[in-house]
Amino acid sequence: KDAAFTQPWNFDIDVVETDITLYAQWWQIPEGTAIFSQDDFYNLLSGETTYEVGAKFYLRNDLDFQDFVWDPTPFTETLQPHTFILNGNGKTISNISFAGTAQAGLIQRMASGSIYDLTLENIHLEGQTQGGILIGRVFNGSTVDIHDVTIINSSVSAGKAGTSGVGALIGHIQGQNDKSTVNVSNVALLNVHVESAVNSAGGLVGDVESSKLTVTDAIIDVI
Repeated sequence: KDAAFTQPWNFDIDVVETDITLYAQWWQIPEGTAIFSQDDFYNLLSGETTYEVGAKFYLRNDLDFQDFVWDPTPFTETLQPHTFILNGNGKTISNISFAGTAQAGLIQRMASGSIYDLTLENIHLEGQTQGGILIGRVFNGSTVDIHDVTIINSSVSAGKAGTSGVGALIGHIQGQNDKSTVNVSNVALLNVHVESAVNSAGGLVGDVESSKLTVTDAIIDVI
C-alpha cells in the first residue's frame, strides 16, 4: 500500500473505497530450483533429492529450523558427495543442531560445485571424523568455490574417531590421490567455536591435503 513496501495489500479484507495508489515490486528470480521449506533443504542435503552434477538450487526465503527434527541417520560414510551449486540468495539458515557418525558438516561431503550469498546462524554440529560447519570434507580431485558466506554464533566438534581436520568453514580438503582446488572469498566467521579431539584444527579450514586453497577477504573470529 505504500512506496516503502511495508504494508502489503491483503486481498481477503482490503477494499478500494476511494482513489488509491498501489505499488508493485518485482525481483529477478534466480536460476535453478527453488528451496522453499526446511524439508526441501533437508531432503537436498540428506540425499533424498536427486539431481544432475552441477544442478542449481537457490533459497527462496530464510529457513529457521528451530522446531524441525533433523534426523542424522542418512549422514553416514555411504552418503554420496554433493555436486550442486547453491545460491543462498541473501537468505539465512538458522538453528540447526545435530550429531552424526561420520563427517560433521551441513554439507557433509562435496565433490564439486559452489555455495554463495548465504548466512548461517546458530549452527552446532558434531561428528566422529572431520568436520566443518559448511562442508565436512572436500573429496579428492574436486573444484569447489565458496564466496559471500557468513557464519555467526556457531560451532563444530569432530575428530573423535582419530581423523584429523576440523575447521569453522571446511573440515578437510582431500588431495592425496588427486589434487583439489578450493577458492574462498568474502567470508566472515563471527563468534565461532572449533573443537578437535585430535590435531589439525583451523579457524577457516582444518586440514589441506596436497591441494590448492585460495583465500581472499576473510574475517575470522574463531576460538
